[in-house]
Amino acid sequence: MKITLIVLLMLFVLLPGQVALADLTTEWSYYYGADDNEEVFSIVLKDNGNFLTAGLTESYGFGEFGKPDIYLVELDEYGTVLWEETYGVADSFETAYHMLKTDDSGYLMAGYKCIQWGFGGGDGILLKVDSLGNEEWFKQYGESDNDSFRFVYPSPVGGYILCGATRIGAGFVDAWVMKVDSSGNTEWDFPYGGTEYDVAKSVYPLDDGGYLVIGYTNSQGAGDRDAWVFKIDADGVMEWEKVYGGEGYDVVHYSTPVSDGNFVITGMVEDGPDACLWVFKIDPSGNVIWEKAYDKASGDDEGHYIEETSDNGFVIAAWAGHNGNPWTEMWIVKLDDMGEMLWDSTYGGPASDCANVVRQVNATDYLLGGTTLSFGSGRVDMWLMKLHDNQTGIENDPVDNLFSCTSNPCMTSGSFTLEKTQASDVSVNLYDHSGRLVLSVYNGLLQSGTHTLPFNTNDLSNGVYYARMVTEGSVQLEKVVLLR
Repeated sequence: MKITLIVLLMLFVLLPGQVALADLTTEWSYYYGADDNEEVFSIVLKDNGNFLTAGLTESYGFGEFGKPDIYLVELDEYGTVLWEETYGVADSFETAYHMLKTDDSGYLMAGYKCIQWGFGGGDGILLKVDSLGNEEWFKQYGESDNDSFRFVYPSPVGGYILCGATRIGAGFVDAWVMKVDSSGNTEWDFPYGGTEYDVAKSVYPLDDGGYLVIGYTNSQGAGDRDAWVFKIDADGVMEWEKVYGGEGYDVVHYSTPVSDGNFVITGMVEDGPDACLWVFKIDPSGNVIWEKAYDKASGDDEGHYIEETSDNGFVIAAWAGHNGNPWTEMWIVKLDDMGEMLWDSTYGGPASDCANVVRQVNATDYLLGGTTLSFGSGRVDMWLMKLHDNQTGIENDPVDNLFSCTSNPCMTSGSFTLEKTQASDVSVNLYDHSGRLVLSVYNGLLQSGTHTLPFNTNDLSNGVYYARMVTEGSVQLEKVVLLR
């Protein structure tokens, strides 16, 4: 049976004066890219502290302006690039929107590929790589029109469930859900929607063997676009659907299951002249448990990623309207389990900067990933930050080694001062803004006491660098400015 429910939301808007400011320390902040565009859409954490990012590049591989390649990068916990790979062919558009780790320690990326330019011609894709980024298989799905995948998730019956958008259905664009086996072979796929524009942004298995699909629609509902949740059975047959929103432009960008068996959803809801960051929680039957909207500043605000945190709250990667102009800032938001804001912080410059994904590393640390038009070396660069929450818990290891740059800004040379409380091996290295090693200052044993470690900058360009000191029980960072 098909049920349509239109819910007019009662919004609880936090005004700027009510926002709790975060006491966050930036452990490191780097831009990655070259002359053209680089973006990150998905981050996967590894057990050893490293992490991988998936997105697109127009500067490397076959990538060129307007025709990117898929860009996969592994980095260590300090933001240093360990390896990077691109996937694509010449004169084509490839990007990865979502990535997950597979049982064989490899990675599966869902996204989009287009070779035939103009109206239509794009396909949804799945790319499987091993633990070092070597391609194992690549599958392309779709017909003659534009089709894409935005999300992939393991299925409890084996294989994977995917969702996105397609033009093979009854509407202008329809939501698209596909079930594949572990090798990417299609088991079934269906379009869903009405006569207009309908998109699926995430899909999750339910206890009864079916799936909950979350996206947005403008084929039905009260406004221009509305949030849309529907239930399908194990074979893809729709059982019910519900629509949420008011008269404005209300969309969903991401959702995630919660440890209590429910789901939390984020996106954007129009409230008056500006749009607000929108978060609401539903049960597996689509009933709203709570809902909130948050207005950061003059301009449109929207949530692009949300995950549950170790304290049963939530962390969100969002875009915040910037001073009433079209630009945005990176915005990280921390909520409690009922959606009350605990803290938030924005990052950006004079142009547009966007947060697409955030991952909690441990109880106090977060990786924030997005794009920057304000900084970096290209048109748009990938921007990654590691942030430490000083309001939650304490440091895992006491810092008993004092480390500082004694001549900052530096000209042609400088030195670091390191005060050791006990003898141990020490490494001090200098990295550029992209996280690449540019100078090895010291690597060896140091006795207890105060030490001066000189370094020479003749071969380096003016700019901001980051020194990283690693010794037993302690890792410390120091910003170094080179100015001649």
